[in-house]
Amino acid sequence: MSRRSCRASSLCSWCSVTAIVVTSLVCLSAQAQTALKVDAVDLIAAHKAGGNATAPYQGKLLEVGNLHVNGFFPISETIGRRNPALDLRTSKYFDYISCESSPLSIDEWAKLAVRQSVVVVGTAAIGTYSLRLTDCKIIKLVEPILPPSVNLGDTSGRATASDLMTDYLRNSIAAAKKYKGKQITISGKATDVQPQRLTLRGTEYNSIRCAITAKDASFLQSLPSGQSVVVKGTPVESDGADLQVKDCTLVEPVAPVATPAAAPAATPAATPATTPTATPAATPPKLKTTDLKSYYPTAVHSGGSWTMNGIAGGIALQVRQDEKEGSATRGKFFVTVAGSPERAMTKAELRAFYDGMKPRAMSPNAAPFDKELVKALASALGLKPPKLP
Repeated sequence: MSRRSCRASSLCSWCSVTAIVVTSLVCLSAQAQTALKVDAVDLIAAHKAGGNATAPYQGKLLEVGNLHVNGFFPISETIGRRNPALDLRTSKYFDYISCESSPLSIDEWAKLAVRQSVVVVGTAAIGTYSLRLTDCKIIKLVEPILPPSVNLGDTSGRATASDLMTDYLRNSIAAAKKYKGKQITISGKATDVQPQRLTLRGTEYNSIRCAITAKDASFLQSLPSGQSVVVKGTPVESDGADLQVKDCTLVEPVAPVATPAAAPAATPAATPATTPTATPAATPPKLKTTDLKSYYPTAVHSGGSWTMNGIAGGIALQVRQDEKEGSATRGKFFVTVAGSPERAMTKAELRAFYDGMKPRAMSPNAAPFDKELVKALASALGLKPPKLP
């Protein structure tokens, strides 16, 4: 097939929806024509079986289908990730395939959306805890073609803390391309001030952490909690939950200029002041274990963890499942109740969560994530995975 006919058949739908022409998309290349075609479900099943089951694939050039984009891994100086990668999933397994490419893929991958179905080509590198495709390229976008999750248009150097954090959660590769290394004016509400750090509220559970001077910190600490502020700084990178911004300076409110104090006039001796009664600290709301049966969260996968947000018994909860390779707590579930410190979920809480999710996963219209979550909860409880439709 000629380059012209290939482009017309594979890209026209994406272009008509997003008005973007992705010239770097590989279409029926010579490399793809020599690759071993495999269904992602079969590849993951072989990895789970281990041993000789992986031999037909290990080190081979594979064309892998039946995949969708689940998340994005940008280049990260902090953890030494030199190349971008995609978190690719099937509808059957909770396990993921890491599609690792070169920085040349950033422009293409920045225009993707979560849930976009793809076909990829790459060399299989199968480890005990990892399933990777190196030198991985997308060779086909499967209908329906989804519009980009992040608008890469010019921001004029300004963004709200909410928009900035949301872009990083939707597609961290696109967000890094859009903001990283650029000086941005960020507006939002201050939630915490430390001697050299200001925390801005990004979303309900995600923050923007700005490195600031001691002078700015001293002034900000005199303002009421939740004060709206504007800072100027340079986004660095996200750890999957929070975004780091360096070299922040306070733009608004403007700190008053200190003036020399006048000599105080003599005053009569003050009468002893009454010691104020300390106001007791507000106690965090108490989570009832049974309320977890009604917990039906939305989820994002990033930084090696599933992060789930929702409401149970009127209380905001964040549940996290650690999936990071080599982690001592891999497969474990943790909960944050109304912003309190994260802790491991108890067995009773896991059971209530499982009992609430299982009927949803049994539904014919259940989302793939619901099914995989129930299986993961069953595994954490030591239960036999339920038979799901």
